Formats: sequence, C-alpha cells, structure tokens
Amino acid sequence: MMWGSILTEWSSLILRWLHVVAGIGWIGSSFYFIHLDLSLKPRAGLPDGVQGEAWQVHGGGFYRIVKYLVAPAKMPDELTWFKWEAYTTWLSGIALMVVVYYLDAELFLVDKANIDLTPLQAGLFSLGSLALAWLLYEGACRSGLARRELPFAIGGYLFLVGLTYAFTHVLSGRGAFNQIGAIVGTIMVANVFALIIPNQKKIVAALLAVGAISTIAYVFHAKRTPAPILDLNLLKLPTFRASIVGGFLFRLGVGALPFLLPLLLQIGFNLSPFQSGLITFTSALGSMFMKAAVAGVLKRLGYRNVLLYNSLISSVFLAACATFVPGMPFWAMIAILLSGGFFRSLQFTSINTIAYAEIDAPRLSRATALTAAAQQLSLSTGVAVGALVVEMTLRLRHETAMSAVDFPPAFLVIGALAATAALIFYRLAPDAGEELSGRKGVAR
Repeated sequence: MMWGSILTEWSSLILRWLHVVAGIGWIGSSFYFIHLDLSLKPRAGLPDGVQGEAWQVHGGGFYRIVKYLVAPAKMPDELTWFKWEAYTTWLSGIALMVVVYYLDAELFLVDKANIDLTPLQAGLFSLGSLALAWLLYEGACRSGLARRELPFAIGGYLFLVGLTYAFTHVLSGRGAFNQIGAIVGTIMVANVFALIIPNQKKIVAALLAVGAISTIAYVFHAKRTPAPILDLNLLKLPTFRASIVGGFLFRLGVGALPFLLPLLLQIGFNLSPFQSGLITFTSALGSMFMKAAVAGVLKRLGYRNVLLYNSLISSVFLAACATFVPGMPFWAMIAILLSGGFFRSLQFTSINTIAYAEIDAPRLSRATALTAAAQQLSLSTGVAVGALVVEMTLRLRHETAMSAVDFPPAFLVIGALAATAALIFYRLAPDAGEELSGRKGVAR
C-alpha cells in the first residue's frame, strides 16, 4: 500500500511536469509561428509560390526564413513537422487523468450525491464523453457551420456550457471541470491533424466577449440559486476568501514562470529544450524538500504569518529571475530557482489548505469546484500577463525578434503581482486556521 502511494505520487509529479513542459513547447511554437507569419515581407526576386521572407537573429546566427503557400517543386530530404508538442501534451494529459482521476476515481471523479457510479463506470463515461464531444465538433466543422464564425463560436461556447452543466450532475465538481479541460485539449490536438479553422483570432475574440457576458450573468444567477455549481456565497468566509483572492494574485505571478523561464533559457542562453527543462526542474526539487516541513512551519508560525511574509519572500525570488542574463553562472540560477521553489511550495500548501478551514461537509464539493476553477484561471491569466509584458517590451525596443533583454521586465512585473497577495493575507485574523495547523494552545 505504501509503495503504491509512493509510485502514484511520483508518477503524478513526472506526468505533471511532462504535461506542463510539453504544453509550453506547444503553445510557444504556436506563438512563434504567429509572430513569424506577421513578420513575413513580400520582396522582389523571391521564388514562385513564396508569400514572403523574414530575417531573424538568434544565438549569434542569422536566419533567412521564407514561407511557401504550397509545397515547393522540390522537397528537402529532411522536413521538421511541428506536431509532437501537441501530441505529447495530450498524451501526458490523458496519462495524468488516468493516474489522478481514474485510479483514485472514488476520491476525485465520483460524487455519490449525484450518481452512485463505480470507478470503472466513471472512467468509461469520461473517455466516452471525450470521444463523443470531438465527433460532434468534427461533424459541425465538416458540415460547413464553421464558415459562419460568430454563430459557430457562440454555439461552441454554449456546447461547452451545456456539457459543464451535465458533468456537474454526473461527476464530482473537480472531475467535471477537469473533464471540460480535457475535451477542449482533445479538440485542439485533433485540429492539429484534422482541421484548422480560418480566422482563428475572430473566433477567440467572440468567445472572450461571450465569456465575459456569461460571467456577469452567472454572478447574478449564483446569487439567486440555492446550490450553484460555483457557490460565490463561500467568499463570505474570511479564510476561503483569502485563499481564493490572495491565491489568485499569487498564482497570477507564479503562473507565468513556467512560460517565461524556458523561453528565456532557450532564446537568451541558446540552450536546448532538454537543458532548459533540467534547469527549470530545480524549482520542483525545492518544492519536494519543503513538503516534509510544511506542517511544522504552520504549527509554529500560524497561517497568517506564513501566508503574509512568505508571499513577499516568494515574490522576491520570482523577481530575482530578472537577474538571469547571459554569462550568469548556472549554479547561481539554480540556487535562486531551488530556493524559490522551496518557499512557493510552502505558500501553495498554505493557500490550498486554509481554504477549507471554515467549510462544512455539505459545502465541501462546491468549495473544491470553486477553488479548482480559480486556480486554473489564475495560472492561465499569469501566462497571458507574462507574454503581454514581453511583447510590450519587444515593441518598445522596436524589435521583431526576442532576446534576453525582453524578459527582465516580465519577471519584475510578475514578482510585483505575486507580492500584492500580502495585502489580502494581512487582513486574516491571527488565529485563522488554528484547527488545521494544530497551533491552538501553542505559546506565541
């Protein structure tokens, strides 16, 4: 039993990092080709069938890139296909679902208050809904509905909302929202080899607009519904509110780190993806070292002190990544990442556990659903903020190719954002979470 738990934890850790690193590679390469398409310039003397060319500088080398609208008359002997980033992201995600949700279905996937499913039935339902959702999406695309972009985007959004509602009445809250993410990821990966929808930006803009309207509408709906999927009344509890709001601000900064750091190491230091992954992994090592000490630290110092001061310490280590410049010794970078991972692990554990200090059993599932949604939203927003700052720095320098000097401002911004969480944790009561930490009665 003990070895089974150890194997499960290590498998989960390895698959999570594989999933994150592969996802960074996938999204990063997508961003690069979007940037490349926008930087192509038509010039005289280009071969037939060429849309344009771009000149770029990286790692001291000069690159001339041309884009053919159709295959050239003579294909090269070696051709690189950008597909394995997407495939690895999806495969590692499915493997992670198996390890976390299917093997521990009774804990994470099944909610007997909805339907009393066996773990096997829940797993088959999850896999079947993935296949069915993709088939419906594929059929809609091939039927010609995708040519009408706005109605298709709205229909796709409503389709996901309907699935979310259905899943929350079959699976647990956490399992339902994870299932929606898996469906979206499956559709995205399927598009890599099955169908690419034209004018993607218009669809995304329409989805964002509809999403914003739906968010506002849901707030009014949740206030009038006795048991909503995302129970916003839980935010009236001081410890839960601090976990959600303070945790959102902290993760907003931290969420950008796995996106910015590998890009910096590969672009600024000219490292391979494998080398940059090894350096990035030191943050995870720091996290593992802290896990054994969290309970003792919380019992000795209390939740408020840990969340307040550790958010500032962790933010300093985030901002310290701005010092990563070519020529900096690798041991110094590893020391900063290892120490930062140590303190971030303490912060994450404290934020996640204080959320349930005032939650009673009947509302536990709703609290988990709201916590999971807030975590995913904050991490993805953090990536967007980091990318935005890098892009703004690039534009201010009037450059088209990223270099190491474009990243320090982004690290300073995300460090500052993470530090604002201290303002939320400052308002916690000194005895907040005493029952969880076991600090009650301990001399202060």
